[in-house]
Amino acid sequence: MMGLLSNYPISLAPGMEINAFLAYTICKATGIDWRIGPGFFFIEGCIIVIITLTKLRETIIHSIPLSLKCAVSVGIGLFLAFIGFENAGFISGSPTTLVTICQHSPAVVASGLR
Repeated sequence: MMGLLSNYPISLAPGMEINAFLAYTICKATGIDWRIGPGFFFIEGCIIVIITLTKLRETIIHSIPLSLKCAVSVGIGLFLAFIGFENAGFISGSPTTLVTICQHSPAVVASGLR
């Protein structure tokens, strides 16, 4: 609702990222009990509300150049495509080049490159 009503869908991304950071890094990696985690989310939510009410969020969003906003969108899209290619079996890890085309991928088989 906030993204639709405020016409700033980008404004939800930082809050969602902080939730993931707290859940996986703070709680899971450090071994903090999961029942303490909601307290972190509550405090984080209060901070986000304060930032929103003081118009600091809008100031931050307007200070980011349009080209950087577009670049972030493209980067996220490429990252998701990379994950999709890996899950589909088109690419895999390689110790030499970090990423390589899988020999058993449909694209390699169709082209006859083996």
